[in-house]
This record gives sequence, C-alpha cells and structure tokens, in this order.
Amino acid sequence: MKKLHIVVLALGLAGCASISEMRQGEPAFSASTNKSSQQVSKCILSGWQEKSARYGDVYLQPFGEGFSVLSAGSVEVADITPIASGTDIKFYHKSGIFSYRTDARVDVIKHCI
Repeated sequence: MKKLHIVVLALGLAGCASISEMRQGEPAFSASTNKSSQQVSKCILSGWQEKSARYGDVYLQPFGEGFSVLSAGSVEVADITPIASGTDIKFYHKSGIFSYRTDARVDVIKHCI
C-alpha cells in the first residue's frame, strides 16, 4: 500500500511544472505575426478572459521585451515576444490538461495572429 501512495504522489507531482520548466521544453504551439506584441497580448488576454468563468482567472505580465498571458495557477502560458518582423508567440501548458481546454487556448491565439 505504501508503494501505491508513492506512485500516486509521483504521478501527481509530474504535472506540477513551473513556468521556467515549461519554457525549457518545446512549446505546444508557436506562431509569428506581423502584429505588435501589445496588440497580440491584449487580444489573447481578452480571448482567454472570455473563458475565465470556466477555466479561472487570466493575467498579463511583462516578459522580457514582451508579455506573458498566464492562466490561474500558471497552468498555461503564452509568451508574446517582439521580433524584427512583428511578434513571436509560444504557448506552453502543464501536462495532464484536457485537450479541449488547450485547444480552446490555441484557437484564441490563432484568432489573434
């Protein structure tokens, strides 16, 4: 029984990646646009906030020269970074998130680019 508790605890902690750990891996979605980073970040923030009643609060914070849009608990993060030709967007999420939720987040990003 003790081994079962350890396995369950290990599996539970596997989904508890920090934002920096998520950023070390490959993004779940990435894209570029010729729109400004401010324009894209505000659009993503607004789109994600429309679903906040279902998925929790959403926040905007500075990230380098650009912005990050974060969901409650930092379950998902979209990094919006200015580049010479416009803006680069990278979307990360913790493991164990239902695909319908991450698909909804990516759909908003696609709409904003």
